[in-house]
Amino acid sequence: VSTLSTWGANDGAAATAAAGYAGALSRDRPRAHTKRVRVAGDGWGGGSGEYVATVTESDRLTYTVIFEASPGVYEETHVLREHCTTVKRDRK
Repeated sequence: VSTLSTWGANDGAAATAAAGYAGALSRDRPRAHTKRVRVAGDGWGGGSGEYVATVTESDRLTYTVIFEASPGVYEETHVLREHCTTVKRDRK
């Protein structure tokens, strides 16, 4: 994973901000910036497994995403769109 930032529960305000980031996004932001995606492998065509992340920025080819790497530890990284699929939200 090409990690830009990592912060955890011991980082106080940073962890709190990360945990609530998706919910705090403005409704004025483009729709891609609030969607959740399932990232395959490392998001660049390598690795194995998958994880779910929230898109914070996007361009034509990539997403910047945040995800909970382990309990209370959040990471921000860049991934290629072609290695992501949109996670549909449950409508209750």
